[in-house]
Amino acid sequence: YDFDVQGLATFSHWRVMTQMELDYRYNLLSTFSIGIARERFQAADSIYNEQDYQATKLLAGYENLSSRKYSFSLDSQLGWRNYLNNDSEFYTDHWFVNLDLLADLNLSERIRFSVIGGSSFEYHDDKEDDVFLYLLSGNLSYQFR
Repeated sequence: YDFDVQGLATFSHWRVMTQMELDYRYNLLSTFSIGIARERFQAADSIYNEQDYQATKLLAGYENLSSRKYSFSLDSQLGWRNYLNNDSEFYTDHWFVNLDLLADLNLSERIRFSVIGGSSFEYHDDKEDDVFLYLLSGNLSYQFR
């Protein structure tokens, strides 16, 4: 990313992620996956380099699109984020867990319930720095014909 004006939320940086994933497809529309990923983040300007980090993640997911009644996708990450600037007072190394869910349930031929959910947990040495974030959104729709 290259921003014209540098600021705390909009500073130029680069991010590289490598990922290896194995998928087991047990029918045409259902897949289980596991993998590992490495991520590197670095600010282009040294003023913002306290946010520089590297992370290692274990990945797991399951997707089922084979039913006419429902479909869902569940993805998870377990990892360690290591900040490279040890002098930072705002950013500390931590374990993290991320879970993401997309689901559709066809209640009838015309009524569908959809859910988007996510959660992110950070576990720091100093428990006061721990972060727990949840997102859940639902939608009930009726299709007129």
